[in-house]
Amino acid sequence: TLGQTIKHLDLCMLALLHLSDVPGNCLWMMNQNGFLDILHFVLTEKSFSLIALEYTVKILCNLSGERVNLPRLGRTDKILRTLADLTSLNGANYSIVRNFSVETIVRLSDEESNLSIMAENQAILTALVLFALESPDGSLLKRRVKEALLKLVPGI
Repeated sequence: TLGQTIKHLDLCMLALLHLSDVPGNCLWMMNQNGFLDILHFVLTEKSFSLIALEYTVKILCNLSGERVNLPRLGRTDKILRTLADLTSLNGANYSIVRNFSVETIVRLSDEESNLSIMAENQAILTALVLFALESPDGSLLKRRVKEALLKLVPGI
């Protein structure tokens, strides 16, 4: 049944999340053919559970935690678009998804080679600006978002 399939997907994503928590595994995961496509599918398919969505965005954030992965992740347009879309999800249920999406975008902006691509991506810029406007003052993530925006759009 669909319910069982969703439950199995949740467990698979949980297993991948645990794998991505182990140092060195993220590089291996990124090198697996089609891995980013699978993550993208789970992030964009509307029939999966919120749990699978949370696990998947956390996996993507873990992948962005290894510097060697930043250039490839930052030059993957569909990943950038999807991260921007995830930051606009409304409701308290989506706060984890929003925060991990923003954290991933901020990490991607730490890679010099990603800056021009990200700066040209209107969805990324809009997502960061809206997050900065909506976040409480003094939060560490808001400060990091502002720093990312200054790198992407110098002089703002």
